[in-house]
Amino acid sequence: MNMGTSESEKRIRKILEGFKEQDELQSSFKNHFIQSVYLKIEGLFPERDFGSALADRILLYAENSISCTESVIDKDSSYPAYRKDEEVNRMKQLVDKLPNIEYWDLIHTEAKKSIVEFFPDVFNLSGQGFRLLELNTRLHNQRFMDDFYALQKPVGKS
Repeated sequence: MNMGTSESEKRIRKILEGFKEQDELQSSFKNHFIQSVYLKIEGLFPERDFGSALADRILLYAENSISCTESVIDKDSSYPAYRKDEEVNRMKQLVDKLPNIEYWDLIHTEAKKSIVEFFPDVFNLSGQGFRLLELNTRLHNQRFMDDFYALQKPVGKS
């Protein structure tokens, strides 16, 4: 009986260690992501001081990037090809309707650099998996850019 408890404790400890490693990876990713995107924006708008409001928005953008990257990696390994094709087509229709906001591509590139650096599994994605990741990250980029430009407007102005 003690042996079973000991084995159970080892398995639980191993699971908890895995969670801790995942938390550390996500924390490192968020820090890197926030710094790289914030620095890119500071370079584009050196005359502005966005303060913590911008950092909060970049943190949300980082969390969305983690979520969509992990989701796409999982889908790519478990979905049949036709389901990935359907999702890519739906996402493409949605993303094709997005407006091109000034500097979106520069910010999007910074986000993708962080994803590639911290999620090496993206190199194992199929073609459709890679397209799905690109479309999902583009959608999150759009949401961030909308928030970013809203942050720049004076209160009470449209």
